[in-house]
Amino acid sequence: MTRLSRRAALALGGAGLSCAATGLRAQPAGTDPSVASSVQAQYEAQAKLKDTIQEWIERSGLRDRPGTIVEFGMAEVGQPADHPEWVKLRALAYDQAVMDAQQKVVQSQSTAVQADTVARLFRAGQQEPPPFQPSDLERAGVLPDLARRLIGLAKGKLDNELRELGINPADFERTPEPQRHIQMAQSIRRRSTIRSFGELVGFMPVQTFESHDGAGNFTIGVVIAGSQRTKAVIQQILTRRGEFEPDMERARDIRAMVADRAALVDDFGVRLVYDQAGLPVIVSFAQWGIAYRGNDRNRIGMELDAAGTQARASADRQIAEFLAGSGQYTETSETSKEMEQAALRHAEGYVEESASTTSVRDALERVMQRRAQINSLTGLTTLTNWSNRHPVSGQQIIGCVRTWSAAAERDIRAYRDQRPAAAAPARPANPQGQPGMRTGRELMNSRDF
Repeated sequence: MTRLSRRAALALGGAGLSCAATGLRAQPAGTDPSVASSVQAQYEAQAKLKDTIQEWIERSGLRDRPGTIVEFGMAEVGQPADHPEWVKLRALAYDQAVMDAQQKVVQSQSTAVQADTVARLFRAGQQEPPPFQPSDLERAGVLPDLARRLIGLAKGKLDNELRELGINPADFERTPEPQRHIQMAQSIRRRSTIRSFGELVGFMPVQTFESHDGAGNFTIGVVIAGSQRTKAVIQQILTRRGEFEPDMERARDIRAMVADRAALVDDFGVRLVYDQAGLPVIVSFAQWGIAYRGNDRNRIGMELDAAGTQARASADRQIAEFLAGSGQYTETSETSKEMEQAALRHAEGYVEESASTTSVRDALERVMQRRAQINSLTGLTTLTNWSNRHPVSGQQIIGCVRTWSAAAERDIRAYRDQRPAAAAPARPANPQGQPGMRTGRELMNSRDF
């Protein structure tokens, strides 16, 4: 501790601030047991979710399909289930989990790494620090901030305390801070930058997971997959103007996918499926929520309209990214260790050696950018708008399911060009929480890739 620091600490006793300083020093070192228990529970929940996802991937057989790429991502909702914005945060956590998986896809395609490591050793030329520079006595701002504030607030009381200690207040005001001279320093610094670029065309979620710990904390997991076959179909979607040869082996009733409103709570992202006529259909599931908890009917109506619009916009964005998505990932990591020993030269010539200090820097920045642009896409329609409560949190979810279909594009082009549309095929009739985990419906399987 410097002479000036010792003086300020003694003066603080007279100013009535020593209790706060003592209280800070008296806090025991270590981690709060409740915090440690919460961190451990969070770690175990994430580890269990990761194991469940990996087991599902192995059972699915997706990685056994030639030309198929499979990755998964995870993200925490970040707020408990009773938070007013929880539904929105849940939807954003899904998107964050998708981007976590997409980041791995992008890194596997093209990665550039730039690394820089610097080691430095410094030792002063003389063991005795240089003499104090008298010019510093007249330098503005030499008085420490703490002393200046104390003098400004209680100058008279502080002067009395200083006189009792045998210190002339006038001399105290002119006492400069000691000059610090580094005698020895050693450091190593590492910095690396990773940049990756890649396309995300044809990648879609094939399964979603929602894990919760029974205390209102949720984590979203997503498995995404893409294949050469899916990419080829997308090229046809963008060029064939709705004219496709039917694939009756994959035909299904699209309306059946939205018949169960409760099941829609767990569905996110896009799926490439085939309708009853065997023509390709992109189905996009999106969700949003409202935070308003009042009883104003007009406000409720506006909030519902806004949530529905957000869900529809998200669904259309997902279709665009599925058809023409690309990603750019940048990761900057910096770590360092610095050790140094310094000496303090006081104005009266006294030299004070400080203990050696060691500091460690651990900095990481990750940025994932995803971009898509579709200039003209014909055949976008809304399959259904829906609303339902989450089975665990009880919060209201506003959902929208949008589709692009070859049949719709063909019919819209026929209407626009004044050509007769093809007849549609006949369609048959559509047929709180404890700790646990929910999964989305398996709307696709390995044969679809």
